[in-house]
Amino acid sequence: MLEKLKLLPESNPEPIMLSDTHGNIIYKNSAAKTIFPHANNLCDISENCRNISEKFDFEIFAENNKYYKIIGRYQKDENIYLIYVFDITEIKQKQNELEFLANYDALTGLPNKNKLIRDMLDRINNKTVIMLIDIKSMRHVNSIYGYDIGDKLMVEFTKLLNKTISKPLEIYRLYGNIFAIYDSIGVNCQLNSKFYLENIFNKLNDQVININNLDIPVQIRMGVASCEDLDIKDENYPLEQLKIAEIAVLEAKKNNRNILYYNEIKDIEQRYQENRFWLFSFKQMQKKDDCKLIPYFQPIINNKSHSIDKYEALMRLSIKGKIYTPDKFIDIANESGEIVNLTMIMINEVFKVVNNHNINVAINITPQDLRSDIITFLKEKISEYSINPEKINLELLENEDFYELEDRIIELKDLGFKISLDDFGSGFSNFSKLISMKIDFLKIDGSIIKNIHCDENTFQIVKNINEIGKTLGCKTIAEYVSSAEIFSKVIDIGIDYSQGYFFYKPSPKIT
Repeated sequence: MLEKLKLLPESNPEPIMLSDTHGNIIYKNSAAKTIFPHANNLCDISENCRNISEKFDFEIFAENNKYYKIIGRYQKDENIYLIYVFDITEIKQKQNELEFLANYDALTGLPNKNKLIRDMLDRINNKTVIMLIDIKSMRHVNSIYGYDIGDKLMVEFTKLLNKTISKPLEIYRLYGNIFAIYDSIGVNCQLNSKFYLENIFNKLNDQVININNLDIPVQIRMGVASCEDLDIKDENYPLEQLKIAEIAVLEAKKNNRNILYYNEIKDIEQRYQENRFWLFSFKQMQKKDDCKLIPYFQPIINNKSHSIDKYEALMRLSIKGKIYTPDKFIDIANESGEIVNLTMIMINEVFKVVNNHNINVAINITPQDLRSDIITFLKEKISEYSINPEKINLELLENEDFYELEDRIIELKDLGFKISLDDFGSGFSNFSKLISMKIDFLKIDGSIIKNIHCDENTFQIVKNINEIGKTLGCKTIAEYVSSAEIFSKVIDIGIDYSQGYFFYKPSPKIT
């Protein structure tokens, strides 16, 4: 870890303090005296050191209003601890700014989907209800009055929500014209739920909001999902409950209903049949000629030379001649655990192409893959196809699982594989762990990139993410570059690589 930290700007490889085995500080250099003027014991710096072991590390906010990472290592021959200190203030400040931007909607000031999911996990044992509100007149407002008026309507509707909805209910803006009311203690379940929801609906629907002397009527629909609609309530339940609430909203739209409960939907069995179709197809994959996994390749462009630098391999399923994209099957693949088998097939197929074309390729892998025997499989395949692992960039989604699998990721790095952090900026980032893992690429979330040409706040978010990447020594990649306007902003920010339909669509053939 120390060697990797030495590579960071301003890192000092020399210890600035020494302590005995009881945590008493027996030496401080001038820098340590400035940072910790009153510390005589490690416990004066942090309670994390009450039970010190052979090595420890933690972060602190010091008396000089700066953040530091403290790393201690036991020196057996001298029976003392060497203590290294690294200034991480700049990174922590950017992290705090990004955490705020990641958890709150810039337009309305409401907490967003990320915050809702965290809140639901914090109250996982509660009898929760999610009520989604869809402003169904929003498309007409934007097309008739323009997006500026549409944004102002969002702000005014938020004010209406705050007047109408009181504690313990909480309000969130998930995306676009979709808001969520979170009933975290089951008030909706305890009361006459239909009457309760109809009361909320009547207070919000057909309200007239005046914007720039324009009277704009607001019409809504609601979809409702209770935790009781789920068979299992585990760490995945927030996304599952949101998903079924969204299904309820979509079904309300299809059936012209004002309010629809998920448990009222009649065609759930059809969805189960679709799931069974995919599970059967996964079992047949590569065993039959009419059921195959085919990698499609999308070029990644060097923003300086404008030439193809590498490719991302994207999974496609071919079933009886029809090509299916991951949005059709990836959820059931993850939920069923079949994703591990699909990933192994994908790696094998991609390695064949790399062997024939001598190209650099990025392959997506999941936390489930890393928990399996995927590393042994990768070792076998690089030997079988005589491939330099440096040509393979393994992409992982940034989430809590990613950081929990730090040791596996470092093992892949030690084998020579490049590592990308995919969808960076869409959730919580543990910058301290990123320092020690020494990631090669940060792939900026496409849902952010696609708006940088039309939203200044989004532009600033991407700019901050790019600066963090540079601080961490990573190259940055912009996804979803779909137009010249977006590409121009990507260049202005200084992002290293671009990927998107503005350049190339995915293809089964190498460009």
